[in-house]
Amino acid sequence: MNISRTIVLLLLFMTFSTLSAQTVRVTAIGDIMAHIELQKFAQSQPDGYKCLFADVQQYFTDDDLTIANLEVPICDKRPISGYPRFNAHSELTEAVKAAGIELVSLANNHAYDQTADGVLGTLDAVNQAGLMHCGTGLTPSEARTPLYMNINGIKISFVSVTFSVNNIRMPETDDKPFVHIIDMYGKEYSESEQTFLELVRTTKKQSDALIVALHFGEEYTYRPNDKDTQYLTMLAEAGADVIIGNHPHVLHKAVWHKTSDGRNVFIMKSLGNFISAQARYFSRKNITFERLKDCIEIRTAESAIVKFDIVKDGSSVRVVNPAMIPIFNIKYPIDDAQCGFRLVTMQQIIRDDVDDPHITEMEHYDLLKRLVRFRYNHLPGITELPYYK
Repeated sequence: MNISRTIVLLLLFMTFSTLSAQTVRVTAIGDIMAHIELQKFAQSQPDGYKCLFADVQQYFTDDDLTIANLEVPICDKRPISGYPRFNAHSELTEAVKAAGIELVSLANNHAYDQTADGVLGTLDAVNQAGLMHCGTGLTPSEARTPLYMNINGIKISFVSVTFSVNNIRMPETDDKPFVHIIDMYGKEYSESEQTFLELVRTTKKQSDALIVALHFGEEYTYRPNDKDTQYLTMLAEAGADVIIGNHPHVLHKAVWHKTSDGRNVFIMKSLGNFISAQARYFSRKNITFERLKDCIEIRTAESAIVKFDIVKDGSSVRVVNPAMIPIFNIKYPIDDAQCGFRLVTMQQIIRDDVDDPHITEMEHYDLLKRLVRFRYNHLPGITELPYYK
């Protein structure tokens, strides 16, 4: 009788705990880039920029919050442009919203490519599209202001910062738009790095969970340097619960950091490219072994959609259940003058579920499938994340 009563009480306690816990399901994706050939392709399609999201947007509708790094200014009064000073038009932010993305991080090294006009245009475009945003503002104070969200009873805060605006002069005055930037170049931690740590501490005190978007590091490298790695730890200790890294354009390992106050902080050091024209895979004919090797080593065509849960149970908040959906940017020839682009899951390629003859009939497509299968099998070891089911 006592054993039965104990079992019943335990089941009731577990049921009550489950019912009382609140959960926010979050999806994080990497860089939304806008190279000129990618934009020209999108603008030539019936759905415009929406075609870039079509194969993967289903993963943004089964969650509560999807976060992306919008790494291109939006300035409708200037022509579209690509590297080194990007610009896109507001049809892109409309497509971002239509895909199911709710929040964009705006602080990155290309945020000031179109100077003040670009910051103003981007703010207008994301507001018109109904996107939440953080990292730039009409003033420096506004650019540094955290975003607060109440989702499913959990107060989540978000801050966005970049290490660079590519050496473009950006005045810091109360009447000028600004990008939230900190100096991460020195051997020692700068005053602005210390100030940002204090912002993280203050923000965490006003929220249950804090997500930090940090644009930092060195492009095309596969791990942060020692100083940047230590700074990630400092951010975790200051109060970050999730850190989303961007800038290297390739995937890095995801790690956990156990803080001195007992929290498990989920750190994605770099999510790589989400959409870009940096795919160097098989967009030309006569593929050589050297080019194939280059494609494998650069890794700019592959990335991952990362999912995780933020769970609040009483006063306890935890980040749990991280998993990934590996994705792949295919760049393919349409004719001698134009390339096409398609973002798909790696599983689509492996299952022969890509229904475009421009892709499936292109030279060396069998090699592409073999390469993608190879990368798919190796990604869990690189990212230390399980596949999403």
